[in-house]
Amino acid sequence: SDTVAEVEAFAGFQDGVVNTPAGPIRTETVSVTVGTRIAGLLRSNCAPALDKSDLPTGERGCLFRGLSVEYLSTTFLKELDVDENDTVYDIDARVMKRTESQLCPRDSELGAALVDVVSDPNAGLANVMLSYSWKYRVKDIVAGLLEYCANEHLQA
Repeated sequence: SDTVAEVEAFAGFQDGVVNTPAGPIRTETVSVTVGTRIAGLLRSNCAPALDKSDLPTGERGCLFRGLSVEYLSTTFLKELDVDENDTVYDIDARVMKRTESQLCPRDSELGAALVDVVSDPNAGLANVMLSYSWKYRVKDIVAGLLEYCANEHLQA
């Protein structure tokens, strides 16, 4: 699918190794940074300078934290009540409602990123960057990520 092609274009995978600014990281699980609204990686007013010591952790508040594809394909879709035709634009208000009353771990102000709010036991340092548009259907994005994981023999 087109989404899989986009994931492959940005992934940086090479035999289970992801190349990051901090150096190569071996991976068994795909965590994905899906953007500013779905995964809520960054808020426009919450983008501190890059701190390389932040890269390896993937903890809440890490600029490069990503949610697992397994989480996105199950809990995320269910908790946000995503239907077949919902686009990224369609679910934006639901995401914002879920995060607007949460404290951001980077600046301690109201309005956290979804990636810092949800409970995903497999979240961590993102190792795939996905480019998408507001008009893309959310379930197509998730299906593309699942297909990518299957094609690359990766655990979602």
